[in-house]
Amino acid sequence: MSPGESSTGLKQFARLFLSVEDEKNSRECVVSESLVWIMVTGNSPMRAFLASGLSVCIASKNINVTLVESGRGLPNAGYYFTFEPEEYLLPALDKKKLLKRSLSDSLRFIYARTPSLFEPFEENFARNTETHIIIEAFDFLQGDQTDYWEELLRISAFYSLNYGNERLVPDVIIIINSGDQLQNVGLFDSIVEFAPEATVFTGGEVLDELAGRIDAKKLNILAGMDISFGRRLPPSGPFFSGFTNTLLQKIGSRWKGKQKDVVR
Repeated sequence: MSPGESSTGLKQFARLFLSVEDEKNSRECVVSESLVWIMVTGNSPMRAFLASGLSVCIASKNINVTLVESGRGLPNAGYYFTFEPEEYLLPALDKKKLLKRSLSDSLRFIYARTPSLFEPFEENFARNTETHIIIEAFDFLQGDQTDYWEELLRISAFYSLNYGNERLVPDVIIIINSGDQLQNVGLFDSIVEFAPEATVFTGGEVLDELAGRIDAKKLNILAGMDISFGRRLPPSGPFFSGFTNTLLQKIGSRWKGKQKDVVR
C-alpha cells in the first residue's frame, strides 16, 4: 500500500469514527424538554388559532418547538402557516392523509385527524439548542378518554429529542371550553390522574372544578387578543407575548428542578 493510499484510508476511518461519535453524543445529550397540551372542546377554530400563535411565539425565543395537532374540525394550523388550500384541506378530504413540514430552523408541524396516523420526522431541527417544547393540540372527545390520552402520551416519544424517551407527561395543560361539553364527563379526575403535577390554564367553571385539586390558573383567552380567524397568518399580539412569558416561566422552573435532581 502506498503512503497516499494509507493516508486516504486513515482519513476515511477518521470520518467514519467521528460521524459515529457525533451521532452517539447527540443521542446522549440531554435536552431540557416539556410537553404542553392544548385541549379544545366542541367544534372550535380556537385549536388551530391558539396552537399556531403560541408555537410561533415560543420558537421566536430560541426554543425548538414541535407542534402536533389532531382533530376533525377546520381549520388546522396549516391554514395559518399559509399552506396552499389543496394542502391544508387534504386531511379533511382524505382522513388517512397528514400534513408534515419543517417551517423554520426551530419550528416543525404535523397534523392528522386521528393520533394513530402520526409518524416521526425524518430529520432533526436545523438549529441545535438545548431546549425543546412539544405542543399537542387536540379536540376533547366525549366518553372514555383513557385510550385517547394514552395514545397522545405515547406519541410524544416520537418527537422527543432525548433518545430512549418512552413518553412525556404534560407540564402544562390549556383547556379552552367552548360550550357545555365538560359537564359530568370525568375530565377533571382524568387530568389529576394523568398529570398531577401539571399547571392547568383555563377559566370559568373548569377553573372552579379544578381549584384545590391541581395547580390551576385563570386564563382570559380574550384579553389582549386580536381574534381574526380570516387572516392567514399565525396570530400575535399582547396575549401571545404575555402568555408565552408566563408559560416559559412555569416550564423553566420545572427544568431547573429536574437539573438539580440530576446533580444530586
